Amino acid sequence: MPSNYTKKILRPIVNAGKRLAAPFAIGKDKAYQQQLRTLKKVLDKAKDTEFGKTYGFAEILDATSVYKAYKHQVPLMDYSKMHDWWQRAYNGAEYITW
Repeated sequence: MPSNYTKKILRPIVNAGKRLAAPFAIGKDKAYQQQLRTLKKVLDKAKDTEFGKTYGFAEILDATSVYKAYKHQVPLMDYSKMHDWWQRAYNGAEYITW
């Protein structure tokens, strides 16, 4: 059992941490909605790029479930798979990616 001295020191530290973290704590539903809004913004910004046209970003935005359409139409890629797209942009091509 912690002593009163320990309680007097630890309690304010823990409570301060809780107060600092509280503004950043959001529920699961709210987090999902925020991520969906962000996905839609990115898709809208990139829909006219070659990358966006290749993977149907405009159609994804019109889908009933944007998340499911995105997951279905856009493959997972790592740096090496994106390199060719970025290289084309680096070489001067426009509207390749965003």
